[in-house]
Amino acid sequence: MGDKNIRVLLVSDMSKVGGTEIATYITAKVLKPCAKEVYVLGSKGPLSESIEKLGIENFDGISHTKNPIKIFKFIFKLIHLINKYEIDVIHAQMARPVPMAWLAKKISKRKRLKIFWTSRGLHHSTYKYVVPIFNKMNVRGLGNCKLEQQKLIRYGFEPLKTSYVYNAYRLNPITAPRPKLSKENITIGTLSALRQDRCVDLFLDIAKYISESSQFPHNIEFIIGGDGAYKKELESLAKKYNIEKKVKFLGNIVDVEEFMHNIDIFVSPIVVDGDSGAGISNAIVEAMLTKTPVCAYDASAIGEIVINNHTGYLVEPRNVEAMVNAIFQTIENKIQTQDYVENAFNLVIKECDPQNYAKKLILLYREL
Repeated sequence: MGDKNIRVLLVSDMSKVGGTEIATYITAKVLKPCAKEVYVLGSKGPLSESIEKLGIENFDGISHTKNPIKIFKFIFKLIHLINKYEIDVIHAQMARPVPMAWLAKKISKRKRLKIFWTSRGLHHSTYKYVVPIFNKMNVRGLGNCKLEQQKLIRYGFEPLKTSYVYNAYRLNPITAPRPKLSKENITIGTLSALRQDRCVDLFLDIAKYISESSQFPHNIEFIIGGDGAYKKELESLAKKYNIEKKVKFLGNIVDVEEFMHNIDIFVSPIVVDGDSGAGISNAIVEAMLTKTPVCAYDASAIGEIVINNHTGYLVEPRNVEAMVNAIFQTIENKIQTQDYVENAFNLVIKECDPQNYAKKLILLYREL
């Protein structure tokens, strides 16, 4: 299945719990049985203990900085690790460490080392600058979905230097599913970094609409998982809407399975403009794996797995009324909803299987 001659260094931020950090943890976990060695380089953070419990060393290093001294320290750390552990592949989980990895490779003894970068979505204006440079650096670009690979090619990556790999799920598909919409109270949730670009304010717009509607029962509550700089603004907005007693902010979520078990419907409120966007959300994949019904705005590559009227509801961006109607249909048409969650579960099992993910990565490390 794997290649026991390959030593892989995964490079990420790791100072917080977000989609990139979770994807890094999953990648480390699934590669561990397949490669000779797997290491992680990134700031010590909430997931570091979980990584080390896998028997994987998490080296401390700050790449997400503009401080020149810290940048040079990170480059020297990379050079040291490359030489000491005879690294064959550096797999950057975000764009920022890529130039540092390229420079470290040039200075190190491992000239045949390959650099991979998984693109999980950049600001649309950044692609035209970053992609041509990475292509000239002979970096291999991996999209986290088909759409992301297409963007890499469109902005200048040579097609033979790119591929795509859906993020693998980390939950157990046997134990993860739970019954939904079976309790007296209904819980609608979302899980996201609380940044302005994640559009969690739209989730509050949806909560306000539902709370004021006579169409819905009064036993509906809303929960928001995740943390970030925009949290205070969102809490203020909930108060302004007079729904602060119906909305709970849970902060950072480490146990995603427990979070999904506590909700009946998962809503993805993110909306993107142009080529911005993070591909396919880990949270949507994990919702589908727990057989939680999904209602999402049509953003980025979400439509690759949220197939309207088949695996969930895919709604016109920013159309709060349409999203509310999708949620209403999810609650009212339970037989249809069950069909959708089964279809979604089967799709995720097929496209995001961890073993297939690891096999594809090892193959790409060898041949791309």
